[in-house]
Amino acid sequence: MSTAVTVAHKAETWTPPVSPGKFAMWLFLGTEIMFFTALIGVYIVLRQGTPPLADGSPGWPDVAANSYPLNKYFGGFNTLVLICSSFTVVMAHRAIGEARFKSVVNWLLLTTLLGFGFMGIKAYEYRSKFAHGIVPGRVAQDPEDLRARAMLSLESSLASLRAAGQPGVDPAPETAAAIGVGDHLISALRDAPHPDGALVGEVLHAAHEHPALHLPHTMLAGGNLWASCYFALTGFHALHVLGGLVVFVGIILVGASGSLTAGHATLVENMGLYWHFVDIVWIFLFPLLYLL
Repeated sequence: MSTAVTVAHKAETWTPPVSPGKFAMWLFLGTEIMFFTALIGVYIVLRQGTPPLADGSPGWPDVAANSYPLNKYFGGFNTLVLICSSFTVVMAHRAIGEARFKSVVNWLLLTTLLGFGFMGIKAYEYRSKFAHGIVPGRVAQDPEDLRARAMLSLESSLASLRAAGQPGVDPAPETAAAIGVGDHLISALRDAPHPDGALVGEVLHAAHEHPALHLPHTMLAGGNLWASCYFALTGFHALHVLGGLVVFVGIILVGASGSLTAGHATLVENMGLYWHFVDIVWIFLFPLLYLL
């Protein structure tokens, strides 16, 4: 009889090994793993399945060779920023476990600043892509396409630069250099029977060195497909970072109002798990997109 009572008492007092909130977070992260695995898998299949061009050159932008159209230093710095933010969110979780609520706010504030730093660098990279016309469906795919688009951009830019100058006043050195390069490129593009790799490289270099020329259309082998993959992978990741930052800001506001308690420990822990996941995804994306 006493054994039956003991078993019944244990059944009544049994609790799951993890809280429902934490269990739900692990389920959510499981679906996110499948989501990003599918995106990365599609990217790998498309990249490996893209045939070389007729001249034998790779049919995919060779990012590792010339760090264009991606800058590996920006990507590497962003990786460091996210790793540091994972450390700060761990410290926030530790602080709330010790009931140091002011420290929780400070650590989460630092995490949020690092997260917005990551987003700022990514926004700068996106702006550079948009300025150079690296958008799905707009990237020049062959030299003749590049010639037509580059000449239109150059003629418009040179007209604007010359119109902006004051009569009888020499233009600024940067403007004068841009005008000289623009005139040279127009002549080279007009006279070349068929733009070769050297001329294409000259146009790409001018686009970087002289932004005033507004050369938005570059030529990238497989550029439209590459741009689609790049913006899909980094865009979805950026949305996840932004979602985490919104929740962090909410917790910071609660802490700033003095309402943060030990009851928020599970929320901080779950957001820490989510943030580590976002960090791990980027650790996969960085070498995949920027280094290989």
